[in-house]
Amino acid sequence: MNNILELTVGKVMKKWSSLSPQKREIFSRLFLLLPFCAMLIVTGLNFRLIGDEGPFTLKVVEGFSKEWPFPNILNYQSSTTPLPYLLFTFWGKIIGFEIWKLRLLPVFLTFFAVNLFYDLCKQYQLPAPLFGALSLLFFPYVFFHGFTVYTVCFALFFEILALRYYLVEKPTLIDLIKGSIAATLAIYCRQEYLALGIRVALHPQADLATEPRWTRISGTFGEDAHLASKLVGAYIKGFQGDTIG
Repeated sequence: MNNILELTVGKVMKKWSSLSPQKREIFSRLFLLLPFCAMLIVTGLNFRLIGDEGPFTLKVVEGFSKEWPFPNILNYQSSTTPLPYLLFTFWGKIIGFEIWKLRLLPVFLTFFAVNLFYDLCKQYQLPAPLFGALSLLFFPYVFFHGFTVYTVCFALFFEILALRYYLVEKPTLIDLIKGSIAATLAIYCRQEYLALGIRVALHPQADLATEPRWTRISGTFGEDAHLASKLVGAYIKGFQGDTIG
């Protein structure tokens, strides 16, 4: 069985290597698109409400939509910061508030995040960038929330977007400004948390992602200790400011 698997993988890799770079790029993008198309075709994004979709997200979005364009961000039924709900509400105002239409926003954000991650893998010449991107996509926490009205996809998208600029070898001033998006978002969240009277909340993990079976990997800043320390420091500074306490 192992021999058959090795032969099959070997043939696939040989065939893949024989393709031109342009064809490999086209096929890679199609492979990344395929799971999203399959989910859209099979489910139509019209399956039953799951978990926090009903009691939290949809209730908050419904309340914000009634008060739009000036929703009351001081009083809503969730401890998550208002930004995702504001984006969901804005999206709903444009295309409609049916559940399948609201779920399209996480689908787009997750798709763009996975493609950004694929670009990062290629940029740093990882052995199998397509495999890396697919591993991220099919991580249960990411794949599940990528098709539901959850706020996780927003964090995933912004984190990978920030990494794109933090990992530049010789950053320009523009790169540094763009890379500071993570800290800027943290400052924005701090202001909203304080406005709500919240002092303790769930945040990205400061731990390193060294155990692949750990279900909180998607909430970390990766396995690189140097990079994680920079990002965690920027995040904490965004919440606390220049003084501790």
